[in-house]
Amino acid sequence: MMAEHTCQHNHTKTEGHSHTHDHGTLPRNVYFAGLLLFILALFVPNQWVKDGFYFAAVLLAGYHISWEGIEDTIKSTRANRRFTPNVHLLMLLAAIGSMVIGNFNEAALLILIFAGAHFLEEYAEGQSRREITNLLKLNPTEARLMGPDGKTKKIAASEIKKGIFCKCCLVIS
Repeated sequence: MMAEHTCQHNHTKTEGHSHTHDHGTLPRNVYFAGLLLFILALFVPNQWVKDGFYFAAVLLAGYHISWEGIEDTIKSTRANRRFTPNVHLLMLLAAIGSMVIGNFNEAALLILIFAGAHFLEEYAEGQSRREITNLLKLNPTEARLMGPDGKTKKIAASEIKKGIFCKCCLVIS
């Protein structure tokens, strides 16, 4: 008895983040507000005002990754039954440490770079997911079966059986 081979390719995501990243435009808008404050701080002569702008830049640019870091750390800690910080929380702690020693500009730059990279990662992941989904939609519904006489005939892809060359997914059994 021949086993049936169907060309249905379904993939599930099992690695990486355990949540989706569709938070709307608010996090990006707030990030850019923080970036603007950082740039403005570069031109402010008064150190107290400059540090205030840097601090505000940390709060605005880092709020999204801070909450995500705290939420993910709590979930991971509960699941693992031990403290399991994620990189978002560690970056937040590094920024806080930098501000404690008086380096507000370095804290702001750290958060801006990290949060910006996070948004770029989300964008690239979304683009990749859409392209892979579009590729999977190209799954053929018909195949050409070549008979022993060299003639081909069209058959439904679901009719392909073991022992037959399947050109759509390159399986030879």
